[in-house]
Amino acid sequence: MRPPVRALLLALPFALLLVPGVLLSAACGDDGEPSSVTPARPTDPEPDPDPELDATPIATPLDGLPEGRVRGLLDAWLAAQNAGDFDAYSALYGDRFEGVKRSGERTYHYAREPWLDDRRRMFARPMQVSAEDVRIARVAKGAVISFEQHWSAATYQDVGPKNLIVVEERGELRIGREEMRASQILGRGEAGAPALAEFLLVVDVGGPHVLLGVDVDEASGRGPLTLVQKQGLAAATRAVHVPALDEPVRAMLGAEVELFGTGGAVCRVTVGEAKIVHRVNPHFSTVQTWNGLFDESPRDDEQIAIDVWELGAAGAFLAAEISGDDCAGALWGRLAGAEEPPAVFAPYPADPGQTRAALSAFRGLPGYALVTTDFRGYGRAYRGPWDAHGGARAAVYRWREATTGRTLMTVRARAGAGCADFSAAQWGLFEEVDGSLSPRTDETAPGDYEARSIIDLDGDGLVEVIIADGLLRPSADGGYRQVIDVTPPYFDCDC
Repeated sequence: MRPPVRALLLALPFALLLVPGVLLSAACGDDGEPSSVTPARPTDPEPDPDPELDATPIATPLDGLPEGRVRGLLDAWLAAQNAGDFDAYSALYGDRFEGVKRSGERTYHYAREPWLDDRRRMFARPMQVSAEDVRIARVAKGAVISFEQHWSAATYQDVGPKNLIVVEERGELRIGREEMRASQILGRGEAGAPALAEFLLVVDVGGPHVLLGVDVDEASGRGPLTLVQKQGLAAATRAVHVPALDEPVRAMLGAEVELFGTGGAVCRVTVGEAKIVHRVNPHFSTVQTWNGLFDESPRDDEQIAIDVWELGAAGAFLAAEISGDDCAGALWGRLAGAEEPPAVFAPYPADPGQTRAALSAFRGLPGYALVTTDFRGYGRAYRGPWDAHGGARAAVYRWREATTGRTLMTVRARAGAGCADFSAAQWGLFEEVDGSLSPRTDETAPGDYEARSIIDLDGDGLVEVIIADGLLRPSADGGYRQVIDVTPPYFDCDC
């Protein structure tokens, strides 16, 4: 049984607390084809605020570490890897560090020593590491560095967004948390996102909104911040200068769209005003600070919104509120008026026989075997199927399209606690063909996703998979790639 969060916090003086204004050390507690649909003529938008009066930059949190020192840490981190200097590299990590490693579709969680053990093997061969689009968010006594990492060695290359949380220990800057938020192995087939008119992801911003894009020009923001929510997934929004938006986005404002859930159409709504959205999963101690736990001085909503804005910048996106009939269960939408309904696969719990067949197919994949090798390496006690380790049970669902009877099955397995112990998560998508299950995901690196809905947008026979905060589409080389991703930054920790 884990001790209460507050007890953990008070017992560990160097825990990592991420909040602009306070950064303590604390342990953890618990482009597609053009649409054939003609957009409905949007209603005239509200007059845009005077940009000269309303484009004031958002205030920053309390001054933190000098940006030059923080950039110096990043430069040292890059230099150590490019020089193959493991001692210099390991010295940059804090005492109570947590790392999240992603390679392609596989994810690992580590405490400090297991992280360095894993990294030591990486230093056995020359590598090149670079950071592009670097952004430094300064917070009192610390900082968050966000950038796109390019990593390459003789036989492997990948690229993806990374966060480094910087803390100060004994007068020196150290890395308190490192997370590769996504990893794309270069050379694999690409898959493109559908056009806005064909697919609008429903996202949670204190209520249902439709996603309008992830290419955000922060300078187009207008007016003050609005704190939408601070419990759980924190979110803040800001109005946007409409003329600065791309034409496909402007065309959606005021348009009528039809929304769909797991069983088909659920409602028709009107797309409201566009806004910039920043979301973040804050450290539990961040929320405690907002609530005044440490100084009996709760933060007001204006300061919390500034904090959320700073911390959630790496996951910024454009969205619009939707208004209309009751849309409970809506997951995605498209412009109203399309002639052909989309093919929607409805989910059903698999019966025992179907579950056994799906698990057998899942456990026979090469990607499953790779995880099994990792699992066995933890010792003699790690035997049997890894997806059942510690009493875990894989979730198995059957998906059926009513018109054709076409049937799919999904398996999602998650097991282990991670950090210094084993952990793994993986999914599989299969199709029932002539009485057997044929894999549709990448057999070697399928990733870890939870299907919320399965659809065939354009009737080409290749299904799309809607997941939380994203969309998967078939890639040219087989398997699936995530083509929409608005997963919020995660600054809590699990170790």
